[in-house]
Amino acid sequence: MSSSDLLNGPVEGLPTYNVKNNCTVENLNSTSQITNITPLLYAILQNQQFLDVILRLKNTSRQYYNSSRKNFCSTVNLSSVNGYNNERITVFLPATGGNLLNDPCYINNYNYNYQTLLMRILPENVLPTNWSDVVGQSASVPYGMLTNNEKIIFQYIQNADFFTDILRLFKNSFQYYATDKYECKKIVFPSSLYPGTLQERTFIVTTDFLRTIYRNFLANPRYIPYQQLPAPIV
Repeated sequence: MSSSDLLNGPVEGLPTYNVKNNCTVENLNSTSQITNITPLLYAILQNQQFLDVILRLKNTSRQYYNSSRKNFCSTVNLSSVNGYNNERITVFLPATGGNLLNDPCYINNYNYNYQTLLMRILPENVLPTNWSDVVGQSASVPYGMLTNNEKIIFQYIQNADFFTDILRLFKNSFQYYATDKYECKKIVFPSSLYPGTLQERTFIVTTDFLRTIYRNFLANPRYIPYQQLPAPIV
């Protein structure tokens, strides 16, 4: 695809690029790169419910750390992740003194692939200090010692901000269009979930392109082939 293709009119199979403001032809991705990023973006849109659950887990840990100690338990369906159809894991956050038989989150023996403690799988940068001494539960463990199901929760909490930013870009793309504002956005997919070199995981797209993806998703969700989110690479 040459620069004249973008300047003179739409390319078949691609949205119309508006070369304005900070968007230059040299910055835009090739047809093959656009083809590569499209299913990745649809997968994020199609699995928002799973991503919302992950974000709530992250926010819950912050909220409960900063407020009175509460118990918490949530069962996460992992079917949104490639290779984990019909898999589930329940995440617990016992309250102080929560190891009581009448506690709704009480569990005697943990099978960590199916039941785990929230503080056990939180990335180190999620909370400022370790809460294990307060609630009397296991401290976070090295990533290599987590079970496969735990690693999914860990990696998606670790990368929650990335997915939140992508969803925000989709919603903002309509506002850009309504105000006749067109910009280029750089998207770098995290290496812990997406294969390839940094260059292969980096895309520069226009807000017009993101709006087209989001519009197609909202208008014809049933006609877009379902894509699962990637499983952790490490």
